[in-house]
Amino acid sequence: MSPTKKKKIRESIRIYCKQAVSNEPHIHYSQARPFPLIDLIGVGWHTLDCSGFVINCFWNAGHDLKVYLEDPSGQKYSGWGNTWTLDTWLRKHGKRVVEANGYLVGDIVLYDGHTAICSRAGSATGSEWTSHGSEAGPRVVKLHYRDDLVGCWRHPELT
Repeated sequence: MSPTKKKKIRESIRIYCKQAVSNEPHIHYSQARPFPLIDLIGVGWHTLDCSGFVINCFWNAGHDLKVYLEDPSGQKYSGWGNTWTLDTWLRKHGKRVVEANGYLVGDIVLYDGHTAICSRAGSATGSEWTSHGSEAGPRVVKLHYRDDLVGCWRHPELT
């Protein structure tokens, strides 16, 4: 994938995250499956959990740009993915990202039973992550806002 296309995908993810945070009162937290694929996050009411939100970020970017981005949960955007399927797929196909290299929009962080997506590039302290891990979300958090960080991975199509 060209650097220009990667930049557009990251920008689409950034915008989607920003819209989700702005529309937080209309986004309900639920682990119900299958979760919906949501193109217009600022229109209507939505129900997602942390992994459903991350997967939607990739689906939406691909949908907006008319490119196929593989589902980072390995579930073909069926609405059945979760944090554990993200973990399995990313460990197999993704690229591990370490703090020394900095984080880019679209990087996926895994915690013990939770996930979030990078919505502003930067260092561990300067980057911002969008999390939808509770009813009080989606919201912007810092990478180390939890003490159970497992690791961070980059989608193979964004490496």
